[in-house]
Amino acid sequence: MTEQLKSGPESAGETMDLSAETKRLSLERAENLKAAENNETASVETLSVAAKEKAVSGAEHSRGEAPKDTSKTQYGVQKDLKDEAYANTMRRVRGQLKPTDRVASKWLHNSKVEAVSVVAAQTVARPSGLLGGGLVALIGSSIVLFMASRYGFNYNFGMFLILFVIGFALGTIVEFAGRLLHRNRA
Repeated sequence: MTEQLKSGPESAGETMDLSAETKRLSLERAENLKAAENNETASVETLSVAAKEKAVSGAEHSRGEAPKDTSKTQYGVQKDLKDEAYANTMRRVRGQLKPTDRVASKWLHNSKVEAVSVVAAQTVARPSGLLGGGLVALIGSSIVLFMASRYGFNYNFGMFLILFVIGFALGTIVEFAGRLLHRNRA
């Protein structure tokens, strides 16, 4: 099989036998594939032997026992990556803030302040408790103040604090009861 190779007007009459070149390339590819296949087979066999040597039978492990190779490096690496991503995000966002907001952000997102804030948000600063405390303190103080002016006794300002604590407890109890009822329905 001969084909004419035309690369321009000056080589219009030249012919080249491409079949010999094609055969040579296909033979090289076939040899390369055989060599790769042999290497892959040898590699698979080597890996399977190594896996069998390191394998531990089920009889050697008791039920519920954790593998001995568990290391905390995976957790540590993930925590480091999360911390680094958090720091990069904070740096990027702070770059877009006004200087006063930037200072406030650095103070608010300090690790110690954040820890206190998270604990307070989960315990003391419950929205339902604050709402209940505020409503009970407002309504109760208004009633006690009205009664004090009508019946002529002195109003004790500590009453507001007592009513707020009672309202906070009631608001928190109502929230937890609502969650319990909602959980039982689902």
